[in-house]
Amino acid sequence: AILADGTRLDADIVLVGIGILPNEELARDAGIACNNGILVDRDARTSDPRVFAAGDCASRPLVHFGRSGRLESVHNAIEQGKLAAAAILGKPRPAEDCP
Repeated sequence: AILADGTRLDADIVLVGIGILPNEELARDAGIACNNGILVDRDARTSDPRVFAAGDCASRPLVHFGRSGRLESVHNAIEQGKLAAAAILGKPRPAEDCP
């Protein structure tokens, strides 16, 4: 691989990790709180109690780690969908898996 400054790195394999920026413009324009993602509670509810967000764009409480953040994974999106559905339907919150 050759870097932007011309440095050459000999390698058999090169792994590139590219992060994503959450698409939060619509939520921000609607007055919903955002900070590196749409801020949601444990039920995927935003700062507007009538709006839910799930998936890569949502910054959620990570109960197993004692902090909040975004998780860019299919498992996270499915779990948040289940949490939001339970809250919307007035059902008990499903168990939260460790990502």
